[in-house]
Amino acid sequence: MPPEEFEELIKELLSMNDAPCTGKIRRGHLRLFILPEEQHYWSPQLSVSYEEHEKGTLVRGLYGPKPNVWALFFYGYAVFGILAMFASMWDWHSLPWIKMLGHFG
Repeated sequence: MPPEEFEELIKELLSMNDAPCTGKIRRGHLRLFILPEEQHYWSPQLSVSYEEHEKGTLVRGLYGPKPNVWALFFYGYAVFGILAMFASMWDWHSLPWIKMLGHFG
């Protein structure tokens, strides 16, 4: 099946009233989402790229969280890393919250 036919088939399936998901289609790329009434902040998405191949259409997919969830993890780890870096520059025993834990002193 050529990529153009594949794209038309996906558009047709997504336009059905009882489609199990929603999606956005761009030339050579589509993203599928869980229906809005069933979505949560952490709901995943399926990102699919498709291109012409000698035997028809080559389809590749990546299933994962939405970009805003990745950003939350990135900034969380960045803040933790920066705090850990500054905390390691000080004497750990002088930090009051470390003394409260009782494991380091």
